[in-house]
Amino acid sequence: MKKSFFACNCCAINCIFEKTLDEKWSSSQKMYVSIYDLELSLPAINCCKTVGILLVRDLVLKSEEELSHDGFSHQSIGEVKGALKKLDLKMGMKLPE
Repeated sequence: MKKSFFACNCCAINCIFEKTLDEKWSSSQKMYVSIYDLELSLPAINCCKTVGILLVRDLVLKSEEELSHDGFSHQSIGEVKGALKKLDLKMGMKLPE
């Protein structure tokens, strides 16, 4: 099972939690999964890093058009959409404030 680490911002100290991707996560926990844990190809990860996308939270806030303008190929965008779908998320989401 692939393990993922994410930071919790619920307290003054950043707690580190370990979960497997098979476990049921809350939506807020999913937002702090690293892009490296999404099993994206190296080109897709490099595109993410270039534009400052490091967490799932950063990805869901972007639309397909924004990623396309940021230099993502159609294949990389497809990978991102597929990875988010596995987490029951999608691109272009509005997060609660």
